[in-house]
Amino acid sequence: MTYATANNQHMGWRAPVNESRDVFMVRVGLRDVLVRRHVLRRAVDACELLGNLPGVKPKVAKAARRTLPNPYTFISSDLKDAGHAKLNPGLFSDAARQAWTTAHTDALELLRALSLGETWALRFVLTPGAGGDK
Repeated sequence: MTYATANNQHMGWRAPVNESRDVFMVRVGLRDVLVRRHVLRRAVDACELLGNLPGVKPKVAKAARRTLPNPYTFISSDLKDAGHAKLNPGLFSDAARQAWTTAHTDALELLRALSLGETWALRFVLTPGAGGDK
């Protein structure tokens, strides 16, 4: 699998060969990143749980949202932005703390343990219609 981030030449022969649908590498520009499918699926649910906390949940109407609820301020498609996968500061606000449960703690631990490839893949699976069914 490859994802071009510029006019990269020869991406096909540089891309790692994947023999599994459950754990695979993706060539993103000049980087090879790891994606574990079972972890990514759990991360989508964790993103929704944390993204709907008070202080994190966007005030934009559901129909106008570009992504499903998530606790990130930005997820980069080309991994060139230093702010990639930065957690929303509202996640640590008093409003969020009042609604916090052990499920939120587990979700946050899961998201903090994601690989760079998994946070990159969230950019696509959190886009309505792009990832298909969970």
